[in-house]
Amino acid sequence: MSSFKSVRWVTLDVLISRGLVFLSFVLVGRILGPESMGVVAVIMLVKEFSVAISDFGLSQAIIHFPNPTSRQLATLYSVNWMLGFFFFCAVQVLAEPLSQVFDQKALAELLPWVAVVFLMEPVGQQVNALLQKSMEFNVLAGVSISGSFVNASVAIIGVYNGFGLWSIVAAGLLGSAIRQTGLVILARRRKLLNGFALEFAHSKSLLRFGLYRTGATGLTLLNSRVDQVIVGAFLGGAALGLYSMAMTWTLMIMQQINSIATKVAFPAIAQFQSDKPRVRHAYFRLVNRVTTVNAALFIGLAIIADPVVHLVLGPDWGALVPALRLMCIYVLLRSLGNLNGPLSMGLGKADWAFYWNLALLLFIPPVIWLSAQKGILEYVLLAQISIQATLTFFMYFFWTRRLIGPCAIGYAMSALRPALCGCVMGLVLHFSMPFMVLLGAEFSVVLSIFSGGVVYLVASLVFNREGIREVLSLVYKKAPAS
Repeated sequence: MSSFKSVRWVTLDVLISRGLVFLSFVLVGRILGPESMGVVAVIMLVKEFSVAISDFGLSQAIIHFPNPTSRQLATLYSVNWMLGFFFFCAVQVLAEPLSQVFDQKALAELLPWVAVVFLMEPVGQQVNALLQKSMEFNVLAGVSISGSFVNASVAIIGVYNGFGLWSIVAAGLLGSAIRQTGLVILARRRKLLNGFALEFAHSKSLLRFGLYRTGATGLTLLNSRVDQVIVGAFLGGAALGLYSMAMTWTLMIMQQINSIATKVAFPAIAQFQSDKPRVRHAYFRLVNRVTTVNAALFIGLAIIADPVVHLVLGPDWGALVPALRLMCIYVLLRSLGNLNGPLSMGLGKADWAFYWNLALLLFIPPVIWLSAQKGILEYVLLAQISIQATLTFFMYFFWTRRLIGPCAIGYAMSALRPALCGCVMGLVLHFSMPFMVLLGAEFSVVLSIFSGGVVYLVASLVFNREGIREVLSLVYKKAPAS
């Protein structure tokens, strides 16, 4: 499958799968309110961290190394199972302490059941990696969409029928069961299952790559989620609920948008990693196309946050508006740093991410902890923005310049062109919003989205023609020229 077709399938997967998850999160939040959504945030945090770590970076190792043997794959598969069981046991032990840290008694009952997913995920982790390696994103999209549909349906129906937080737990388990079942069916048809083995000596290079990738992933999650831990522990469940909802509307959406490109960029860069000019061109293109989407979404959302929040979530969530606006700025800055992941992994530098995130661990948590001492959520977000603005500058020297050579102007222009278009759109919306809100929340939201889209499109045709044309071409059959 070509890279363009792969991007299209990944885009379809993300739009539908993550759209369903986002819809369920918003509808559940509207019913349960900020306090209960703080509990949901902790559940999602524990699940995200443990599932990512339990993979041990082995999926990325399988994609990076050209031809792993069946015995190596069997060894990696066995390691996945052992790690899944380890994290299942770990959550059983930590459930009660976590409930005390976040002052949420419900966590002690819910987390042991949430941990069952760690016994399910190893079933299809390797199959998913092998299908990504062969660029079969069309079949992966079907599996992912099916699981997300079940997840969202169970969560929404359960909450509306009074089952509360248990609906979230059941939704996660059933959604995972559907995905793993689909992957096993695909594996049997394509003969992708390699059994079990423990030949560590023959798998040393893959395990070493996975070890560094796991360390980097774990540290990245810790650095990016320590803010939630601090907010929940110091500011309370309601503040954590607000913060998590702002993250869902911004950070989680950005991560899925970035994943559309990075899922394809990683195996693609790995294939021509020795051709540095080609890698540089692919990276600039990746930065520009991803920023083209992110700038439109998050600059626009920051401007129209007030009517959108009141329309979608209701008056109980009014305190979300300032947090959401600040989160949009933070996420737009952070989206650039995330794109170094596929570049470093594709070039075989998994250890770089590990050391980088280890250094950040000494810097980010103390700054956020100090900002939380004031007891004001917005202070935490301002600290996040300051951190990310600083890191964006240093990332170029630590990552980009060392991997693909001096390229400051090309790198900056790739991101600044769509950012300029977003600023033009933002200014037009800012000065027109006072007149739009007089028409009512529903009409002002629809009109602002339409008018903002038109302004962004026109500005992009002037300043970022190639980027907007390629993004729009995902809707059509013809792929753009490379």
